[in-house]
Amino acid sequence: MYKVLSIGSRTDAELGSQTHFHKYWEFVYYYDGYGTVTSGKEEYVFHPNFFIAHPPNTPHSENTDSKFSNIYILADIENALPLRTFDYKDREMHEMENIFIQLRFHFTRKKSNWKEINHALLALMIQLMLSCPSTDTTDECIDAAIAIIVKGVTDKNFNINTVYDNIPMSKMYFSSLFKEKTGYTPLQYLTEKRMENAKHLLSSSDLHYSISEIAELCGFEDIYYFSRVFKKNVGLSPTQWLKQKTKKD
Repeated sequence: MYKVLSIGSRTDAELGSQTHFHKYWEFVYYYDGYGTVTSGKEEYVFHPNFFIAHPPNTPHSENTDSKFSNIYILADIENALPLRTFDYKDREMHEMENIFIQLRFHFTRKKSNWKEINHALLALMIQLMLSCPSTDTTDECIDAAIAIIVKGVTDKNFNINTVYDNIPMSKMYFSSLFKEKTGYTPLQYLTEKRMENAKHLLSSSDLHYSISEIAELCGFEDIYYFSRVFKKNVGLSPTQWLKQKTKKD
């Protein structure tokens, strides 16, 4: 029979947990806050409605710069799951959250057949874990970062640190993940998007923008800095690039 050994919670916690491990499975449901959680050698991003299961004897820890809240359960489920970390975002009906709430309720009250009820709830949790694919929260963060960057392409006051301020990972770690997925660092991606925008504006004959206006529309206050960045990334000055393109057309 599956057994709940202990249940706890952290509400508005300001510090993550240090690396530790347990003899049994630990299931954690985050219902508020953002941060990262390491399980074994992998790092995951936690957020509201995020669930993670740490296998027995697997070192794990939490790291965050803001408050977060969760419920955690230590349970003996025999050999019901493969020994790997499970993670995913709870579905719209909050099925996993409801299981956690029911488990805590029955474990705390210990009325009549609470052990059988908790066994059934753990069995349901296991089936959900096996049927739901893990979420790649890293991809979600990268998509969010791209959206922020694209929005800032035309803003001369946009600072790339805005991206890092909205992503619950260290700057260096996220930058390496972003480059692995896109081929660019966030700053390089911003520059690339601005150059694409500049090329579009330069080649749009019906718009008739001056180089100075294009620079401003691409997020540059200084036309000379814009020209230097353009030449560095494209290989030609804006004027040279437009002449070359006109000849090819």
